[in-house]
Amino acid sequence: MKPNVNKLLRPALLMGLLLMPVGLFAQQTGTISGTVSDSSANLNLEGVIVSVSGTSIDDVTDGSGRYTLRNVPVGNQTVDFSYVGLDSISRTVNVSSSDRTFLNLDMAQEVVDLSEMQIYGSLIGQSRAINLQKTSATLKNVVASDAFGRFPDQNAAEILGRLPGVSVELDQGEGRYVIIRGIDPDLNNISINGVSLPSPESNTRRVAMDVVPSDILDTLEVTKSVTPDMDGDTIGGNVNIKTKSAFDYGDQVLQGTVQGQYSDLIDEYSYKVNATYGDVFSDGTVGWITSISYQEREFGSDNREVDGPWSLEDGPNGEFFFAPEIEFREYLVTRERLGISSALEFQPSEDQFFYIRGIFNEFSDQEYRYRSEVKFEDGDIVALGDRTASVEGTAETDRDIKDRYEEQTIYSLSAGGEVESGDWTHDFQIAYSFAEEAEPNRLDTDFRSNEDLGQNYSYDLRDPYNPIVTYDGGDAGADPFEATSFLFDGLAVEDNITDETEFALQYNARKEMDFGGNPGFFKFGAKYREKSKESDLTLFENDSEPSDFTLFDFVDFSRYPYFNGNQGGYLRGDGPGFRRFFESNRSGFEMELNDEDSDIEDYQSDEDILAGYFMAGVTQGNWDWTAGVRVERTEFSSTGLEAVFDDEGDYDSGASQTITASKDYTDILPGIHGKFQPDDERMIRLSLNKSLARPKFSDSANRRIVDLTDGEEIVQGNPDLDPYQAWNLDLSYEHYLPNLGIFSVSGFAKKIDDFVYVSKSEIANPDDPSSEVDFINFRNGETADVLGVEFSYIQPIQAIDGVSVYTNLTFVDSEADFGSDADRDGSLTIPFPGTSDTLGTLALTYEKSGFFIRVAGTYRDDYLQAIGGDTTEDEFIRDHFQWDLSTSYTFNDNWTLFLEVVNFNDEPFQAYYGSDSRMRQMEEYSWFANFGVKWNL
Repeated sequence: MKPNVNKLLRPALLMGLLLMPVGLFAQQTGTISGTVSDSSANLNLEGVIVSVSGTSIDDVTDGSGRYTLRNVPVGNQTVDFSYVGLDSISRTVNVSSSDRTFLNLDMAQEVVDLSEMQIYGSLIGQSRAINLQKTSATLKNVVASDAFGRFPDQNAAEILGRLPGVSVELDQGEGRYVIIRGIDPDLNNISINGVSLPSPESNTRRVAMDVVPSDILDTLEVTKSVTPDMDGDTIGGNVNIKTKSAFDYGDQVLQGTVQGQYSDLIDEYSYKVNATYGDVFSDGTVGWITSISYQEREFGSDNREVDGPWSLEDGPNGEFFFAPEIEFREYLVTRERLGISSALEFQPSEDQFFYIRGIFNEFSDQEYRYRSEVKFEDGDIVALGDRTASVEGTAETDRDIKDRYEEQTIYSLSAGGEVESGDWTHDFQIAYSFAEEAEPNRLDTDFRSNEDLGQNYSYDLRDPYNPIVTYDGGDAGADPFEATSFLFDGLAVEDNITDETEFALQYNARKEMDFGGNPGFFKFGAKYREKSKESDLTLFENDSEPSDFTLFDFVDFSRYPYFNGNQGGYLRGDGPGFRRFFESNRSGFEMELNDEDSDIEDYQSDEDILAGYFMAGVTQGNWDWTAGVRVERTEFSSTGLEAVFDDEGDYDSGASQTITASKDYTDILPGIHGKFQPDDERMIRLSLNKSLARPKFSDSANRRIVDLTDGEEIVQGNPDLDPYQAWNLDLSYEHYLPNLGIFSVSGFAKKIDDFVYVSKSEIANPDDPSSEVDFINFRNGETADVLGVEFSYIQPIQAIDGVSVYTNLTFVDSEADFGSDADRDGSLTIPFPGTSDTLGTLALTYEKSGFFIRVAGTYRDDYLQAIGGDTTEDEFIRDHFQWDLSTSYTFNDNWTLFLEVVNFNDEPFQAYYGSDSRMRQMEEYSWFANFGVKWNL
């Protein structure tokens, strides 16, 4: 007979609960509460360490400057207030067991040295970030809103890219996705006020951070080692965006910026405005604040690409790599970004706090892309060398137009509160988040040279990222620099929409305890998340009628300096002009539904996650320990299409069918975190925890394409994928220096199992087992190891008044074993995708008498972006080093003029196949400037 474990545990648990209060009530105790503020900055201070002298009792002020000290012995007690950048302050109070003792402190009034206070006021953003990092229970990097304007960053991604171990993926020269310690952005968790954000894009879980403008935010936190009370789905790190609160200021606040912008590449001006208003009412119990930001930016980029991996080809003089197609692209973009955050908060007493918070972000791009494609692979090679070639009889040259309006929307609404009752603190939250990406009425138009006419071309790529393409003549009427040479060759109209929703409900309870005379806590909680992802594509095409016009009917020329003819300008179509023509003559175009693509791209996936955790912490001498475990149960289902093609290679909608699959799994995620602080200046942290990352919805979507004739392949998603599993080890040392300086070094190691990759193999043809077809699907790899070390140093230079340095440097080494299933030459072992070997930021600042100037450089090394069929097809992003300049002059407490120059060294974006001598992409943006005025009334 098996023993009943529950019956055996009940007496032990009951005894523990009965004995637990003995230490608590051995002597009479009371509670001290209060608020710590800085009246000179009109700000309540977060991150102040408040402690009872001679004991281990302490607390850290929250975003509203509040603290609570429990189990304080009755009688006269000395309370110490410690904040990096200011001298410690002590106050004596008489503690009663019957009533709560209140002790508020304005630290600005305690500073005697006026010059020190002036320095502190100018560095308030740096001060907040350092104190929040110091008081965190685990390894965390923070940047505060007061410091946002010290760099010319326009969105949340670019701000985060200044932190140690963090880099960003660029889109049109702006930061978009956040890479933490070289880990794929899909493996990070992004949240706003603790609410996980969904992704608006169909093929990814990553959140485009350029949707969120910097002006509506308060702090950005990157937690690199998560505790059990945080969502477990993060391997790179957890990014939490905190919006502003009226209680952060404690009084009326009105701030704003009017900003102009200039893009050098296209010689266009744009603008941006933002404002924040907040106040506290009803004797300080009700707070309301709203921030709004709107930006319209016109910019562009010059782009050259090799479309498709280079192939080894035989030429007259031997075998060399050959570029199959070279493209020249000009982009013109009008980008609008609207962000609104608002909070209504209620604090009826020191023990209760309730809130309703919302954030709305809308990001839109009106993009015109003008592309010329020279298809070298369609011609006959007559000369081939190392990155040079000549071909004759090229079948086609294209000039096409993409007219795309894309809109991304992300919003989140949450309500919750926190209630203290004796030694217990309860908090709860209910939240709903929504993300959508829409491309309504996208129009792609193609003009192509006459396929019956021959064209001869040469290319020279010895300067790998500056291709020289020469037209060497051809048949009459084939001149690629004459608009009449390009016949209308069809168009496509798309309506794409993807949305993701998440509903979340969570509850946490924490009890302050005494463990043998050492203060500590016990905490537990539960969270339910309901997530749904849906993608829908509708595609109409026309490839024939009407055919009686050419590019000449919609001709335009631009300043784009590549692939120009004798006329001197870059021949392109007129995007807005063709849109007007098409809308006025839709009936003349025989549009047909492409049911193949329209059906295949549609899918829906649902994910329900139920999580629970418990954790405990204790302070013992100079050590703080936190340990616990989190359990997450995931129920996943996906519905998509099995698309079947007939013997002629045509899509057979009758034979195709909807298919559904599901998978359930449970993950146990333990963690232990330690913090050793021998004195106020030094701190050592260590942690070991397990985390996960669920597969991308596009990888796990239950979709299948069966084309056994024309395409000879089977392509399918894999709803049976396992989540990524990672053990994360961190060890760091922090030294807090005088005058708001800090030196830190952090080592980390990650062992990642079951990562997901695209597998390409051959299997027996289901219709003819004697032959083989390509099989492409998503699989779990073996294991990956990521090792690294981060250095950070911030310090005013004492020898030069007003000068300070900010720098960080990260070194990463990674290796991923894909196993024999990814056979290229046996078991495949390569760097983990997305990992740069070196990351760094260097900023020099001069600030004195109202003048501020900062020059900042940011560096990111090469990294592997995508895995190809062999090493020559692997896609890499080349290293990037960008310089930015920020200057301002502050007239008084209310008004500041500023000028910022971004990318003044004209650093391009570059990518390559296998070797940096084989270009994949080269995109230039030139520099752009921001200028304007800020006010704080």
